[in-house]
Amino acid sequence: MGDAKTLIVVVGGSSKGLGAAGIDADGELARLDEVLKAAEDAGMTIIVMHTGGAARRGDLSDKFIAPVFAHADYAVVVEAGDTDGLMQGICAENGIPMDLLSSIGDVAEVIPKAFK
Repeated sequence: MGDAKTLIVVVGGSSKGLGAAGIDADGELARLDEVLKAAEDAGMTIIVMHTGGAARRGDLSDKFIAPVFAHADYAVVVEAGDTDGLMQGICAENGIPMDLLSSIGDVAEVIPKAFK
């Protein structure tokens, strides 16, 4: 991981993207687990983001949310993508600070907080 101090993971899934990469969801989950554990072992801050709104939710994307959010030190979520409260619930249960945004355009206002 070099000298990096922060890992930002934007959560979502695309069967087209996975297919183009020649992997399936389980393979990607295993890869993510390795990356997240390496980041934790390196003492990195892990920021998890879901910024796609409702259009970026579904069975495939939802497979990635809980396992990735479980590693978060901080989360940023566009509220239209969390109308079921899944991400808010994970953050509340695990004491993960989260900013819930009305639009992706608000990311520039909240991300600097993670680096103070």
